[in-house]
Amino acid sequence: MGTAIYCGYANSQAKIRFLASRHEFDPTSATHNLIQRELGRGLPFLIVEGVPSSLGKDPPHVINDAKNMLRAGRIPEPLYAVALAADRGLSVMGGDLSTSELITHSRASGFNSADILGSHVLRRMTNDKGTSPAALVERMRRYFPDIEKSFSFEDWFKETYDVPYSISEKCT
Repeated sequence: MGTAIYCGYANSQAKIRFLASRHEFDPTSATHNLIQRELGRGLPFLIVEGVPSSLGKDPPHVINDAKNMLRAGRIPEPLYAVALAADRGLSVMGGDLSTSELITHSRASGFNSADILGSHVLRRMTNDKGTSPAALVERMRRYFPDIEKSFSFEDWFKETYDVPYSISEKCT
């Protein structure tokens, strides 16, 4: 069972509510129930984690993906919120940068391509459980034409963290 934290802030002009949770995919979880309850309280607008804001208001493919995942019975909590909001006629917008925007900003901040690629592979591992690091590197390769074909996530990880990479229950 996951955990969720709810907090809200308000002033005389606006009210904002935040929901932070352990990432889960079960629409019957406590986290998903909290999302359902909060959306039932009424919101004029939903800003969701994991969706690029550059997609604009009510991005159709994100809403369709969310509804399809909900029908399939396995949906991450941000997309669960999107599906419920769309069904209730609430506007939705992403609150994150796109992958290409993150990479551009990382490069502009002086990070090298290997470190950017390695960090994005680590980031994706939380959502793409069961996908090998090598497969994630290949998915990300289009953003890194300067990375040699011989790039190894495992080698990068060992060099960066001074320990060998291994999958453990703590990381899944």
